[in-house]
Amino acid sequence: MTDGARPAAPRRPPLSLPARLSLLAWDSAR
Repeated sequence: MTDGARPAAPRRPPLSLPARLSLLAWDSAR
């Protein structure tokens, strides 16, 4: 939503590994 705020990383936060794992776990827990 804030593309201007993150031009270098539109969809790649600094916490790619932990973030991805957390998202996967959360999705599975759902």
